[in-house]
Amino acid sequence: MAARAMMNNQAARNVAMGQKRANHRTNEEEIEESRLEDARKRAEEAMIRYRNPDEYSLMPVKMYLKYATTVAYDLSYGKWSPQFDAFIIAVIILAGAMVGIQTYPDYECPAPSHQNQEWKDMTKPGAIRYCENNADEWLGGGGVLDQFIFYTFVIEVIIKIVSNGAAPWMYFFGSEWKWNNFDCAIVLLSIDEFAALLFGSGGGGNLMILRLFRLARLLKLVGKIKKLQSIVMGLIAGIKAAGYIAMLLFLVFYIFAIAGMMAFSLNDPFHFRSIPVALLSLFRAA
Repeated sequence: MAARAMMNNQAARNVAMGQKRANHRTNEEEIEESRLEDARKRAEEAMIRYRNPDEYSLMPVKMYLKYATTVAYDLSYGKWSPQFDAFIIAVIILAGAMVGIQTYPDYECPAPSHQNQEWKDMTKPGAIRYCENNADEWLGGGGVLDQFIFYTFVIEVIIKIVSNGAAPWMYFFGSEWKWNNFDCAIVLLSIDEFAALLFGSGGGGNLMILRLFRLARLLKLVGKIKKLQSIVMGLIAGIKAAGYIAMLLFLVFYIFAIAGMMAFSLNDPFHFRSIPVALLSLFRAA
């Protein structure tokens, strides 16, 4: 009876200690959440001041904040943001469709307005003749729709920068800095001259790089649709555990590879003659 009472007392102490640790962790989490919430409130208050014309005495700044910043903020985050986001999503889908359309020979050629001397110097004579006869001004590379898509994304970046008022750098360092920097990089890499400066100019390889960057515009959808953002963030968080999963799988394969060598090396040396071969055999069988 005495031993049972001692065990019960020890179990009660363990439960109490566990609850104490849990409460301590809960208190730490609450303190951290409170600190982050205070930081967010301070940042929001600072941004309100940056967008308030009454905080500044210079007339050009006041006019800029009163008209340009107000309209840009309404488009980006305010009353017109749902319609603006829907329009940008439609343009992103159009951009992805254009990349697919331009894999067909008739639309793979640059638009007639973009068939300059530099393009002719890099292209074979037969391809030049084909493109001169079959190029499409609307669907061809650099054509009307390509230019519409490009300038739409440029205007989107400018609107979001202007929406930050007297703190335009907050576009790159604010709460949405990851997606904003990604959008800006996509726009910059869609400029032929900028991409050529980074990766060199000339040849079909550079054209392929430009098309890949234009295809990357589809990833802007992740930044526009909140549910896609949640899924991507969950996948990124899950990648952290992938290393431990790979380690566990390797241990399982290693154990069964040795067991397979011990059991089958004499009867089946082709698949179990060594540990690397046994690992490969198990991997193929899996």
